[in-house]
Amino acid sequence: MNKVLITSILLTFSIASNAQTFERLKDNNLWNRSNNVTGIAQDRQDFSNAELYGGYQAGNFREYGQSESEWYAGISTESIRHIGKLSFTGRFAFEQRQGHKMYGSMFIKPGRYPIDVLEFTPGNKNLQNYSVSGGLSYDTSENWRIGIMADFKAANYAKRKDLRHTNFMLDFGISPAFMWHNDDLAAGFSATVGKNAETIKGEVIGTSESTYYAFFDKGLMYGLYEGWEGSGIHLKEAGVNGLPVKEFFTGAAAQLSVKGFFAEISYRYSKGKIGEKDYIWYEFPANTIAAQLAYRHQSGNGTHFIRLAYEGMMQTNIENILEKVSQNGVNAVVNHGSNTILDRNIHSLCPEYEYVGNIWEIRWRARGELDNEVSTQMYPLAIQQNIFQIHTDVSSIVHLGKFDIRAGIGFVKGWFNEKERISGIISGNIVRPVRIDEYYRHTVNYLEASKIDASVMGRWKFYKGLYIKIQGGCLANLGDSADKLRWRAGLTLGYDF
Repeated sequence: MNKVLITSILLTFSIASNAQTFERLKDNNLWNRSNNVTGIAQDRQDFSNAELYGGYQAGNFREYGQSESEWYAGISTESIRHIGKLSFTGRFAFEQRQGHKMYGSMFIKPGRYPIDVLEFTPGNKNLQNYSVSGGLSYDTSENWRIGIMADFKAANYAKRKDLRHTNFMLDFGISPAFMWHNDDLAAGFSATVGKNAETIKGEVIGTSESTYYAFFDKGLMYGLYEGWEGSGIHLKEAGVNGLPVKEFFTGAAAQLSVKGFFAEISYRYSKGKIGEKDYIWYEFPANTIAAQLAYRHQSGNGTHFIRLAYEGMMQTNIENILEKVSQNGVNAVVNHGSNTILDRNIHSLCPEYEYVGNIWEIRWRARGELDNEVSTQMYPLAIQQNIFQIHTDVSSIVHLGKFDIRAGIGFVKGWFNEKERISGIISGNIVRPVRIDEYYRHTVNYLEASKIDASVMGRWKFYKGLYIKIQGGCLANLGDSADKLRWRAGLTLGYDF
């Protein structure tokens, strides 16, 4: 169900850019969306971009745990350059966000892992995101290239109130690659290896007459609800540094392009664990398959792009049965076995069409996502949940001299179904795992609500590559809920060079 966050992210549309902007020049090369860094050398044009931006969003129509209002500001720069046989690409970005009256998930990216931890006292949260990446491609001969790409992301997340938590996220990946090319034909292969990690440290400060509670979500919003420092929440465990989550991954991808056609297929295996040392509470292996097709066709003064992307992830969450024992005065942890408590399969299909002309551009995108999850936390009860979501939007931008004007509108809708299955013969009442009803109802209602998202943007290129961009949007609930709107606005100072 934490996939609802992904829904809200997808509602924020990316801004189409004119034929001279960084994003337009980058998308002209179909290889730039691939996992193979040597593809940057398929287009020998140099281009770079830097932006300083800020914005604000607020409104009552929001998912559970989203901020009542939020400020953000950031800076980013990205470049692709070519020097002889060498091609370089690099990116740096920093962003600061401050949300007001926030509660809910304590993770930086809810839904990323098959578990979650929720708290219930509204307060302010601060998030800092850092991103650094760099890659190079080298022509070893007339038809061969080799390259390597490194990607680093880090984040700090903090809430300071009666309940305090600080999060530290660190992701790192490295991807070697090579390519063979001859005129309009090119084939490539790339590999990747890396690690994702996040640690939550929680504490209670001050005094209160009441007990603070937290909820440990083991899947489908079922889990444990107990005191903030309870053993089932895992925020306070002797010998463990907070709640650590680590995920190691390896993968490979193959690419092929023929004239205006491009195709890529990739596979990734990951193995995650929650805990450290002898305290490994959960393990979550996953297999992910992805593929993309793209076609570019020049027609008169315009260019047509057709893209299709698919991704499927199959993941299992395994709970280890641990017991603390004392042997000859030495404390030890004994693993009595493990149970599979959650299986989830997530599949998405994303078609896209784009036309880019000298005077105007138009883009249509859609996304269909099927999320099937089965929770088996308590035998003999199995709970199956199916979520289907559709997202579609269309946007157009008109170039009027030094001005670009864009407008877009999108629609999002979700369908939710849950049913129970009983394995074997039972006697008496079935004991169900704990679920926070308010959290569950709000999440389901937000998911199923029909939503319209409207956005506008104006950009003024006032001196050489310098520009100012103003953008805004509004997310509207078409249902019967009293919470109807959430709006956003942003200002950007940028430079294309």
